[in-house]
Amino acid sequence: VNLPAADSVNLLNESVSAVISIFEDSGFLLCKKVISFIKLFFVSSMFSISLTFKDSLEKNGMAVRTMSALEVQAVAETYIRRKATSHLSKKRIVIFGAGIGDPFMTTDTAAALRSIEIGADILCMSKNQVDGVYDSDPISNPNAKKFDNLEYIDAINLRLKIMDGTALSLCMEND
Repeated sequence: VNLPAADSVNLLNESVSAVISIFEDSGFLLCKKVISFIKLFFVSSMFSISLTFKDSLEKNGMAVRTMSALEVQAVAETYIRRKATSHLSKKRIVIFGAGIGDPFMTTDTAAALRSIEIGADILCMSKNQVDGVYDSDPISNPNAKKFDNLEYIDAINLRLKIMDGTALSLCMEND
């Protein structure tokens, strides 16, 4: 899906606001382990979105590091679990970009895997133009119903397209 630049910027700003409100509204301190992982599909690469998200959070006064399984040393650190947990212990937000470097794993699975590896308390994901979890695509179905609460197993059984099945299973087994 390719979004116009204006929509991309608005969605990114909404994502930054959502992450900031999670910290403020739930009483989380920045020292809590949090993975902020944005899954957006644009003409530009996933990794460039991670860098833009990092920049936006830093402009809001947050300490952020971007890590990648792919070597891009000029703009991000290579992912090493111990290094990621070290950043988190220093009250930094860590953004994982560009998946896990395996073409057979989705970015959903990468997000779930990284959050498990670092012992994250929260896995934040943003999907294209959707403000929550629905029983069907609210963009194509105006009668879609939004869930207030949802168990992992229900999302799997209902075959909701919120995350791939592997990612949902990983989250369920490690919650």
